Formats: sequence, C-alpha cells, structure tokens
Amino acid sequence: MNQVIAPLRKRPPLLSKAQVNALLIQLTGRSHLDIGRFKELPSYADRNYHFQLQSYLESDQGNPLQAYKHTGQKIQSYILKILSCPDQESYDLACARIGVMRNLHIAGLKCPNLIKLKNQDLMQTVQLSESHLQCPASDIGENTFIAYLLTFIEGQTLATIRPSNNLLYRIGKYAGLLAKNLQNFSDDRLKKNKSVWSIHSFGGLKSYIKYSQPDQQDILERIYDRCYRYFQDNANNLRSTIIHNDISTYNIIVRPNDLTNDYDIAGIIDFGEVDHAYVVNELAIMIYNAIWIVDKDPIDAAGYLIAGFDNVFPLTQTEYTGIFTSVLARLFQSITVVDYHISCFPDNEYLRDSYDQKLKIFKLLSTIPESNVYKIWDEVKKKCNTMMT
Repeated sequence: MNQVIAPLRKRPPLLSKAQVNALLIQLTGRSHLDIGRFKELPSYADRNYHFQLQSYLESDQGNPLQAYKHTGQKIQSYILKILSCPDQESYDLACARIGVMRNLHIAGLKCPNLIKLKNQDLMQTVQLSESHLQCPASDIGENTFIAYLLTFIEGQTLATIRPSNNLLYRIGKYAGLLAKNLQNFSDDRLKKNKSVWSIHSFGGLKSYIKYSQPDQQDILERIYDRCYRYFQDNANNLRSTIIHNDISTYNIIVRPNDLTNDYDIAGIIDFGEVDHAYVVNELAIMIYNAIWIVDKDPIDAAGYLIAGFDNVFPLTQTEYTGIFTSVLARLFQSITVVDYHISCFPDNEYLRDSYDQKLKIFKLLSTIPESNVYKIWDEVKKKCNTMMT
C-alpha cells in the first residue's frame, strides 16, 4: 500500500459576498451578476458558497431553463466550489473528479450538474488572497485555487433525519447503482491520488496516531495493525474501481415524501474525494458515516445498507467478510487524520463536527465481537432477500 501521503493543503481564503460576486462575473464572462441569498456551507478543506440568482446559468448539458421550467421556480440556486491547486497533480485530480461527476450525470444518476464558464470551460484556476483576485491564474502555486460552478440539489442532508430501515436499504441500492456505473469509467490520473483519505495511503497513517488522545492510542495501534495486514493479504482478491469515496450523511440529499411518510433520495453531492480504490471501501465509508445518526441498533442499520448495495452490486465473499475490517480502517482514518488536522487548524469548527459520535462508534466497533456483527448482518440480508422474492 502506498505510504507517500500528499501534504496538508492550504485552505482557500474566506470570501465575502461581494468578492464571490466579482469572481462569478470573471468566471462566467457575464457583464453583470447580482447574487441574492448567499451562504458559505460547512466544509473540510475547500470552500463551498451557496448562492441564488434570478437568471439562469447554462449547464454543461445545455440551458437549464428547460430542465427547470416544470418547477415554476424563477430563482435558481448554485454552488461555487473553490479548492486548493498547489501543483499540476492537484489540477489533474480535480479534472478527473469533475469528469466522473459529469459522466454520472449524463448516465442519469442524481448528482450536481456542471455550469459552463466562459470559453466553454468547466473549471478555472484562480489566484486568491485577502486582497487580490485574478482569474485565470497566471501559474500554479501556493495561492492558486480551482473554481467551478454546480447546480444546487434542493433538499436536506441525511444527517438531519433519523432514517428508516427502508430508506437505508434504498440508499444502499443507490450506492450499488453508483458503483455499477463507475465500473464503466476509467481515469489513470485517479490512480496517482496520495490523499490521506485514499485507502492506498493507509500504510503511511501510523505516524498520525500520536495526534490522538493518549487513552485511544493503544487500541488505534491494534486497529491499524489489523487493517494494514488485511489489505496487504487481500490486495489481489479485492476488486478495484473508481469510487465516490465520501458517501457520508452530509453528502446524501433527501426530500420528504408525504405519500409514503418517508424520504426520497434527491441525489449525492461532493465528488472532491473520488478515488480509484477497493469497491468494499465505498460500502464501508457509507456504513461508518451512517451509523453515527442511528440511535438504536446501528449494526442492524448497517445491515440494510449492505443488503441494498449487494442487491444491485453483488459482493464477493472476500469483500463481504472484509466489510467490518474496512469500516475499522475508515474509523482509524477519520480519528487520526481529523485529530492531526485539528492540531493544524484549531479554528475550523467543521473538523470537530460529529467528533463525539466518532468516539461513540470507536468504542462500539472496538469492543463488539466481529462474529456477532456478521450474525446480525446475515439475518438482515436474509430478511431483505425474503422481501424481494
């Protein structure tokens, strides 16, 4: 497993509404834009600005006026996403990731649509500082960032509700459909990803344990050794493909359905961590994040995600038996990397969000016998299969 990890990236500077408006004019080539409601959304390392316009911006798939005509809405919502671009590799990764999102949208999956910028570009380099804004950037360097525009998916995040087992099953199916479609895409640039969130960088994370709380370090060492050994032993038996790599409760958008008294899946967002990795990691990341928000029987809830995923994208026996270890690997990544980033950016409140829930899952997964977990998952899968027949 690759042990060379990309250094921590510089977060883009915070922009005011006026600065965002000025940047949008440069990006789109419009002579005038007047954004209405404006809000920065919480994010880990990039910047996401949600804004509204009374005019339509042309999407990558044509003028969205026709697409939105049936909604009767006159005001449209968009996202301006800005991320670090200190080198050519970062630029290439960003190109590959928005290419994945674009292809999924074309394939009919519910995800944001890219907005055409001036000269028909889909993204642009910009140079930003507290007092300077230049678009496009003259070169790639420390103060260079990438900017692109997306349509906004209306709804609420899964993190804001308590999902039913039926919804979890449907989310699992949706993730399976995502995996099925991503098999059709390939981009060698994603294989060069050195992010700390890539499973191929797992081997280099042992040194991050020292940033975690002293009373957690011993169990983290044991989790690391177990997971590292598993991926080393099974590297040739696990299927690899392009994965979203961050199907978290904050990146799944849902809308209430009054007829079913439940929620519908509105879409999936944030393709900023797309990676070429093991299929089982996609499912493990989704499980790890989803069980935060389940107050009762989180292991049981994970079973519905697995059953739904397996229904659309059947898992091999090696993948199925490796889910628990893969969830532990994501748990290890999440605690050690976030603890490290908190030490670097103590003022970033987003890093501390859900930290207590992470510790709760840490205690649960580090104490429950694996055999008990699979007994529950086998029963849930059997129940779901019976319902399907």
